[in-house]
Amino acid sequence: MKNFLLFLKTTVIGGIVFLVPLVILGVIVGQAFAVARGILVPLMERLPAKSVGGIALISLLAVAILVLFCFLMGLVARTALARRGVGWLERTCLTPIPGYQFMKNMRQNMLGVKSGRQYPPVLARVEGGWQLGFQLDQTASGRVSVFVPNAPNTWTGRIFFVEEASLERLDIRPAQALGYIECLGEGEPVSI
Repeated sequence: MKNFLLFLKTTVIGGIVFLVPLVILGVIVGQAFAVARGILVPLMERLPAKSVGGIALISLLAVAILVLFCFLMGLVARTALARRGVGWLERTCLTPIPGYQFMKNMRQNMLGVKSGRQYPPVLARVEGGWQLGFQLDQTASGRVSVFVPNAPNTWTGRIFFVEEASLERLDIRPAQALGYIECLGEGEPVSI
């Protein structure tokens, strides 16, 4: 029963963590689309054509404005001032959130973005069995710290310190290991 409640809790939290950014993004895009349409209404009254191929011209232009705006914001994001601002926001607000930095690095690695840290997938002998996790660091005493994510919510998990002999490095990408954990172990990765 305790395992079921833990599974239920982590699954609900994982669902919330997954949905909240999508809902926020949906609301922001919806509002931006409404603003773009509002800006275009006076222009549309002067144009003779109101649709192209059955699609309202105002909607096509609103989407074009949003894409152009996103492109311009992407250019702004490349500036040193924007990078400093994002760095400050991460240091003060996001980094203190448990697991934020680990998951940020993991997701960047999955997207092919080079981040400062690599967390290779490993099998660690823990509590009488093998646990799929990620090698974090090596301590001064020679032990290896391993993060073992919960399944299916990989945002939470536990840290174990194991001897080097209790560790088997895997020849799979971190994205494969995360996917395996999120799918509750279904579809075994190639080299486990």
